[in-house]
Amino acid sequence: MRGIEPMWKTGLAAIAALTITLAAPAMAHHSAAAYFDLDKEITVKGKVEKFVFKAPHAVLRFVVTNEDGEEELWRAQTLPSNLLYHRGWRYNMFEPGETVTITGSPSKDPEVNALELRKIVRENGEVVTPEEGGAG
Repeated sequence: MRGIEPMWKTGLAAIAALTITLAAPAMAHHSAAAYFDLDKEITVKGKVEKFVFKAPHAVLRFVVTNEDGEEELWRAQTLPSNLLYHRGWRYNMFEPGETVTITGSPSKDPEVNALELRKIVRENGEVVTPEEGGAG
C-alpha cells in the first residue's frame, strides 16, 4: 500500500497545478489593464441612458454630445455589483436622463467609447466613487 501513496500525492499535485493554470486566464480576463489605459484619465459629461447593476461589472451607459453635435453612446465600467452594494451603491441610484460628469481611464481602442470608472460627479455636486460609494 505504501507504493500507492506517492502516486496519489503526485496525482493530487497535478490536479492542483492544472486548476491554477486554467484559472489564470479567467483572472486576466477581468483585468482593467487589458482594455483600458490606466496611465491616462479623461472626463466626459453626458446623460444617463441606463445603469446595469450586475456581474461581472456594473456599467453606466450614458449619451454624450460630441463636438460635432452628434450623440454618442458611452460605457463606464466599474466593479461587480456585489462589491459596490457593500459600499452603498444600489441598482436604482442613477436615473435615465440624469446629467453626470464621469472621470476614468479611457479604452485602449480609440474606436470604443468606454472608460474604467474612477469618479462620477452629479449635477448637484455629489461625488460617487467605486471605492467610497455614495457622497464623497
